[in-house]
Amino acid sequence: PLYFGGDDKVVRVLVMLIRDLPTSYEGDFPGAATIRHEIWQFTWAYGGWKKERRTRVIDRSILHRDELRQWTWLWDPKLGGIEVNKEPVTLDYEFPDVEKRTLKGLYPY
Repeated sequence: PLYFGGDDKVVRVLVMLIRDLPTSYEGDFPGAATIRHEIWQFTWAYGGWKKERRTRVIDRSILHRDELRQWTWLWDPKLGGIEVNKEPVTLDYEFPDVEKRTLKGLYPY
């Protein structure tokens, strides 16, 4: 899980799924790995959280697992809510020190 949002009835979760162990893709693409970002929704029902069946896949990348294990893909909620209209938008953003691992996400391994 990268980020949670909601209230006491419904919660949505941004999830990063990494599959870097052998899968059914091996026949067509030896060493295949996938990274996906999805939104899962949970609803409060009968004293517990129930995961809704429908999930929304935001993106999916298929690449060799050796390459995936070198990626850095970080999630910073401060970058959310940026609107781009007709006028150019300039952002001042200081990239975090990756070695400190202060943000959730994918780090090389």
